[in-house]
Amino acid sequence: MFAHAVTLALSSLSLVFVFPMLFGLRGAVAWTYMENERNTVTTKYSVGLQEIESFSSQNEGASTLIQFGGDACKNSLKDSTCNSCKEAGGATFAFTFFAMLFLVALLATQYARFLGRAKILYSGNNWLTVPAIEFGSCFCFFLAWVIWQGGCHKALEDDDATNNFNKIELSAGWALAFLSFILTGCGGAFEIVFRDNLKEPYEGVANASKETMHNEEGGNKKGSPAKEEQKEEKELPLEVLVSEF
Repeated sequence: MFAHAVTLALSSLSLVFVFPMLFGLRGAVAWTYMENERNTVTTKYSVGLQEIESFSSQNEGASTLIQFGGDACKNSLKDSTCNSCKEAGGATFAFTFFAMLFLVALLATQYARFLGRAKILYSGNNWLTVPAIEFGSCFCFFLAWVIWQGGCHKALEDDDATNNFNKIELSAGWALAFLSFILTGCGGAFEIVFRDNLKEPYEGVANASKETMHNEEGGNKKGSPAKEEQKEEKELPLEVLVSEF
């Protein structure tokens, strides 16, 4: 039970983290956070995978959207910075999405194994299927946070327009990608180390299946009451059948 619980928990948690990461497409969840304070006016920048959302203390409750491919970005930052962020954002989104697909397939396989319906995974070298899927997801998460950090985030740090900013730091989207990379990596290693413990389904499920099969076999042997009555009628002596007429 422990081995199954750990693998399912690690995969489920990683999948849950994917959704806020994808919400970072439009800055709802920042991958990079910037803050600039000038003349008592503080401007905060939430950098997403496609655009930057800025908030100014002068206009509380209002925000401005700056798309990486738009003129507003090129008027605020270097062209190279806007292009780097556009390319890095697209690649990061793609690898995050691929990681999600891997996780969906992984959870389906792990749950089937938990119920004892994936015994084929442990014939020959087929047991490598599950850790291979998990390491595939891990690799996608790795590419996601590396591409963002080395692409858009580095370009923002090096841009002349951000030299005097108070803060330029990696934010929630990047942190979730890095944490998911760790979780899926540990999950893949756990699959390999504890593969013998994962061969058998959860004991409670196995016992329930055996009990169901036993009851079905018992029911087949015993037969229904109607069939029993018919059988008794057929076995009545000839004298009894004649007397009834």
